[in-house]
Amino acid sequence: MHIAVDEIADNIFRISLFPDAGFIGFNHFLLRDAAPALIHTGHRQNFEILYREVEKLIDPKDLRYLCFSHMEPDECGSLNDWLKHCPQAEIALGKIGMMSMRDYAIRLGRELADGEALDLGSMRLRILITPHFPHQWDGCIFYETTRKVLFGSDVAAHPGLCKPFVSSDISDTVVAFQSKLGFVPYGLESLNALKRVRALPVECQAAMHGAAITGAAPVSGVLSALETNISEKLRKELAAL
Repeated sequence: MHIAVDEIADNIFRISLFPDAGFIGFNHFLLRDAAPALIHTGHRQNFEILYREVEKLIDPKDLRYLCFSHMEPDECGSLNDWLKHCPQAEIALGKIGMMSMRDYAIRLGRELADGEALDLGSMRLRILITPHFPHQWDGCIFYETTRKVLFGSDVAAHPGLCKPFVSSDISDTVVAFQSKLGFVPYGLESLNALKRVRALPVECQAAMHGAAITGAAPVSGVLSALETNISEKLRKELAAL
């Protein structure tokens, strides 16, 4: 397991785990503030590894919020382990996500309305509820408004053992990876979500898989390329009906 921890913005840390013989890395993001938040709790089997890395940055007992995009092992597989070890931590999700948590989680948390923000102290973490984007009905993404960091989960995913940051145009790589795996639905929900995201002033896109994309232009390039790719495929499929 290759482990790397990097500060991608002031007090925002990317904790990356890349499995031996893997083809993608798994990134988790700790927002260190008065009310710390962890975005992506990670796989259950990696809980102890991730916990030790978080412990180097904060006292895990102070962890306040656990956030993730959708119910999937790499997003929230170890959620209940975090709830057991962090007595102040609570889940912060949208309505659909919380429906699943009522059955899965050992402790419920805070249901967020679309656009609602968590006050972490110096940071504000806003939720955008985006059904079926990047995939699954409970889909949502998060945006930190003061550092202008987008936590888009699988949006902008790209493979390989990447450097912590990339500031060049990687839109071709991202679109090729999406086209190969097809994890973002080619539908109106994705186009509507991408339009919402493109309206945000994003300076860093914290990808779940791959490097953090830094700079407004590279981020905009990736989002625009994804939107074009989805639009073209949707148009072709509709024309074929």
